[in-house]
Amino acid sequence: QDAARAGCASRQLLQSWRHYPELEFSAKTLSLHGHHTCVRGQVAKDIIRRMDAALQKRTGICVKRLRFELQFLRNVRADTVNRWLDAAATLGIDELTLDLPLVDGKPQYRFPCELFFQEKGRSIQSLCLSACSFSPEHGSRSFGSLRRVDFSWVRITAEESWLFLSNSPALERLQLEYCHEIACLRI
Repeated sequence: QDAARAGCASRQLLQSWRHYPELEFSAKTLSLHGHHTCVRGQVAKDIIRRMDAALQKRTGICVKRLRFELQFLRNVRADTVNRWLDAAATLGIDELTLDLPLVDGKPQYRFPCELFFQEKGRSIQSLCLSACSFSPEHGSRSFGSLRRVDFSWVRITAEESWLFLSNSPALERLQLEYCHEIACLRI
């Protein structure tokens, strides 16, 4: 009887979870007690599998805010993060947070701007990036609905920032922290 009750409760929880408009992956939400600074090996592979499964279950379901707070996840492959961001763009999210670990004090991951220039990524209104490179290309389409940007430890040059800002007509708020390659900001 207890197993039947637990099964029913689990199904109800799963149903309600699928309709919750916010999805967050962090040390806290992934129950990584004691592993807040560095996760590697089999533990990291298990976390990546869990994240893949959660994103797959959310396909076609309304998600407005998606947060990847992954400072604890060392050596995550770029193609894995790209897969997650492709899922995020497909979900039609409004807010995206990507917080990755610095490696030797430098960002290692290149944010795939092209994913969000396509039609499926056009709904994004808030972008918060930490510890990555951001390089929009010449001739790329605009971030038409982007209103808020927070960059921390993001490798972006002054020219790239100008290109990005000139292609973000709805931008209302820009916050830059530790973006050392920007010597001058043209607006």
